Amino acid sequence: MGKKFKNRKGFTLFELVIVIVIILILASIAIPNYLHLKYRANEARAYQDLAFIAYLLEIYKIDWGCLSYCGSWRIFR
Repeated sequence: MGKKFKNRKGFTLFELVIVIVIILILASIAIPNYLHLKYRANEARAYQDLAFIAYLLEIYKIDWGCLSYCGSWRIFR
């Protein structure tokens, strides 16, 4: 009966469990790092968007001379 199982090819249940445990350990390390990098990327994007809005406001101020509406409302009617 022992010789019958020695000729079989494949992995034992114990080897498969060890591989799954190793994969789960690596995933538990990688996922928080990925989420932190995603948060940092969103934060950097928000800062870039704010800087762009400040740039657009400066261009508007240069064109119109002020940041609020400076003209007459009649041009819109």
